[in-house]
Parts: sequence; C-alpha cells; structure tokens
Amino acid sequence: MEGILALLTPFGVFLMVFGIVYVTTSASNKEKLSMLEKGFTPQEIEESKRKTDDPNKRLSNGLLFVGAASGIFFGYMLTLYTPIDKILAYVTGAFLFGGLGLIVSYFLTKEKA
Repeated sequence: MEGILALLTPFGVFLMVFGIVYVTTSASNKEKLSMLEKGFTPQEIEESKRKTDDPNKRLSNGLLFVGAASGIFFGYMLTLYTPIDKILAYVTGAFLFGGLGLIVSYFLTKEKA
C-alpha cells in the first residue's frame, strides 16, 4: 500500500501544479478578452497590468517567505531539543513565522502610506 501512495504523490503534485497554471492562464486570457470586447486597445491592457505591479506586494511576499523559512528552521531546532512531532513543529513554525512576516509587512506599508 505504501508503494502505491509513493507513486501517486508525485502524480498528484503534478496535477495540482498543472491545474493552478491552467486556471490562472485561462483567467488571464478571459480578462484580456473581456477588456478587448469593452473597447480597450492592447496597449491600454498592458499599461493597466504594469500599474497594478505594487512594490508593497513584493515586500509582503518577501517577508512571508523569509518568515516561513525561519519558521521551518525554528521547527527543526524545536525537534532537536524537545520530543515534539516533526511535522507539527515544521508546519506550526512555518505558519507562525509566515504570519508574523505578514504582520510586519502590514505595519511597514502602513507607515509608508
């Protein structure tokens, strides 16, 4: 039974990634088509995409990923020194520190605005 699950896991991950890429691509295409139907030119569509590129979003994403990585490291250190379950420590640490990163980004962007 474990052998079958080991074979199905990469297949499931592949299907999940493919589904996410497909949905985002089709949504973007539908959005562009609806904008063309409303009379926008392709240049106006590209300009609207560039205007939505927010540096605060980059800061939030960066702090989220740094926080999640720090949380995984914290979870690893926690498993070395306590009898806590590894999966619980890693997931809890990643969510805790990732959330703290988002809170920090909120206060940093709040001061800029």
